[in-house]
Amino acid sequence: MLKTPIKKLKMVELQQLSEIMEVKLKEVEDVAKQQMERGIVFPYQILGSALAPSRDD
Repeated sequence: MLKTPIKKLKMVELQQLSEIMEVKLKEVEDVAKQQMERGIVFPYQILGSALAPSRDD
């Protein structure tokens, strides 16, 4: 778990973080693709919409 504020990370640490995030994004995209192929509806279009406060219109 990342405990150092991102602004204090060294370039090598930022590159490692970027690589890890790219791998995780690929994993999420793969799961989303599998769910779409199986007809499972994912309730969010993007990650940001999953984290956004819900609106009761």
